[in-house]
Amino acid sequence: MTRFLRALHLFASRYSTPARPEWTAADQAALTTFLRTGAGSRLRATLISQIAEANERAAFSGKPFDCGWACGYRGLWAWFESLASLQPPPSDGDES
Repeated sequence: MTRFLRALHLFASRYSTPARPEWTAADQAALTTFLRTGAGSRLRATLISQIAEANERAAFSGKPFDCGWACGYRGLWAWFESLASLQPPPSDGDES
């Protein structure tokens, strides 16, 4: 236990959280524009595929680590899309 606390202290004393840069409307517009290009569409499809694979691994393994990994992927994707302020495509049942 003492080794753990010492390691924790050493880590905490040397680690600092980097400052988050300001996300501007210009950054949002640039990201949105990129995500609407061919490369951006492929990036989105690749990330969604990775999320689906992580969800499948989590469902079949039942291991907490795999479930956390899948949840993290999905959460990060939602945050990423919020930076671009993209609206998800409507589902077939929507009549908006």
